Amino acid sequence: MMLDELDKSIIQNISRGIYSYDELAEKLQVTRSTIFRRVSRLEKAGLITKRIMGFPDYTKLGLSAILIGIDIAHEDIAAALDLLLKENDVKLVWKTYGRHDMVVTMICEKGCEGQAIFDFREKLSKLKINGFDYSIGFSWDKVDFSPY
Repeated sequence: MMLDELDKSIIQNISRGIYSYDELAEKLQVTRSTIFRRVSRLEKAGLITKRIMGFPDYTKLGLSAILIGIDIAHEDIAAALDLLLKENDVKLVWKTYGRHDMVVTMICEKGCEGQAIFDFREKLSKLKINGFDYSIGFSWDKVDFSPY
């Protein structure tokens, strides 16, 4: 499906917040019916899924984010992915090329980062881990999952 600039703008905007059809039409300077048709077409094509989503302020909630880079034996990547997808504290998982084979973001209670990292490593202990790096986030300055 070919996307034009309006399609991309719709995807970009709905990736960053919740809008009514009227609000989105006003913001993008088109009619409400145009937005409705475009959103319906994008949804039918499987490019978007309409859901309500909010982004919590983790700092105000007393939570910390831990970004973890894992270097793992090729034969254990599928097992690691299966394990990580089941973990409630794991919020994002990327299989990557480069310094790490996987990059993971997990959330824990502020002040419990050391224990969370220890527990996380323990869960991976049956797999062949060649490297493990982490950074603890203290500020969420931008969250944007828009592809454009």
